Amino acid sequence: MRVAVATAMHTSGESFDRPGCYENTRVAVLKYLLDWISWKFEAETFIMWLYGDAGAGKSAIAQTLAMQCDAEKSLLASFFFSKNDPRRSTDASFAATLVYQLLKAVPALKAIVSEIIEADPLIFEQAPEIQISSLFVKPINELLRHSSGSTPISLPHLIIVDGLDECGNAETQCRILKVLLNLCRQCDLPLKVLVACRPEVEITSSFNSDPLVSYSTRLALDTRFKPEEDIRTFLTGHFESIKATHPLKNHIPSSWPSNDVVRTLVRRSSGQFIYASTIVKYFSSPRHKPTDRLEKVLGLRPLSSDRDLPFAVLDALYVHLLLSIPPENLEMVLKILGLIVIVQPVVGAYGAFDLRDLKWLSLFLSVDVDDIELYLVDLSSVIRWEQSSTGPRVHVTHASLTEFLLDSRRSQHLHIKQSLAFAEAAQITMRHIKSQTDG
Repeated sequence: MRVAVATAMHTSGESFDRPGCYENTRVAVLKYLLDWISWKFEAETFIMWLYGDAGAGKSAIAQTLAMQCDAEKSLLASFFFSKNDPRRSTDASFAATLVYQLLKAVPALKAIVSEIIEADPLIFEQAPEIQISSLFVKPINELLRHSSGSTPISLPHLIIVDGLDECGNAETQCRILKVLLNLCRQCDLPLKVLVACRPEVEITSSFNSDPLVSYSTRLALDTRFKPEEDIRTFLTGHFESIKATHPLKNHIPSSWPSNDVVRTLVRRSSGQFIYASTIVKYFSSPRHKPTDRLEKVLGLRPLSSDRDLPFAVLDALYVHLLLSIPPENLEMVLKILGLIVIVQPVVGAYGAFDLRDLKWLSLFLSVDVDDIELYLVDLSSVIRWEQSSTGPRVHVTHASLTEFLLDSRRSQHLHIKQSLAFAEAAQITMRHIKSQTDG
């Protein structure tokens, strides 16, 4: 029999791996989501898709929202998927976990659910859609039909699902979206469901297709909400905390770090909280000198050993993303990235052409335009396509991805050698010149 997974809930004792938003950050995003949850706009949409780049802070927002709405008695259930926890990396206990929280939020449903389980002891071995229909939708509808003097809106009505992209495979992820849509359409209680995840290709396709597109809305964690300002608040707050509480606080200058250093760190974060939180954890260590460790992050001081890894969390993310690419495509993807992040910054200074442009990449590599897009489709959480005057252009949203690819100690077998990238670009250029000359 399936059982609920405590670590998947927002109240889990292990939720330290997904801390909420730092104080006085993400204020505008949270207000927007709370207004939607409170029916202040788009009351006809059941599902909100909160998406953004890898490390943009989606889980922190989901956790903060869950805690706040739970305190306000509007949260019905939550589930936080994670590829790092086998109990949370599949949909096996998804329905059971939601049902458990439903009974805690609405105790009056216990008798109804108990009868259903008693009549079918193997219900938790059924497909997720059957479990949700029988143990979630049916009890709520029955309670509402037999209640007197109460209205559906008086019950908790929010469900939060975070990290959907970390659940099983693409087929499972799309299946869960279908289950959630059917839940909203069949339930007599008006529900709001927040789904927070990366814009993986299959998930994006589901949200762009009927019937989900007609019942959902979406919110991108992009520059609209000025993440750089929140990251600056996050960094300066932690710097002040280190100067006040670190065992070596008496040896840290009051002016540390300089405004220029903070600006550099904000710029390197590229609007992604994962970079800021990774380096803060590194130089906040009570067993090391914060000033020395910050210099290592900035590249001003050599690392002490192979175990001294300032960007370990980021590196694990990039390795996971790159190894998710079909093996037969990986070589070409690394070649494209080499042109974009290594060669282009140099040739771009001369203004002859821009290798970030889809048309130039296509011509340069002698690959069809649509093939270029397919090669990069699995990197949608660290790159995006932007429209320029010359057409679609690749924009790498993680500045630290370049540093990762160029540092062999960090990227290992995924390392792109700078000299080889330029040599290969020169060879390709010479082949094109020769073909034009021969023609």
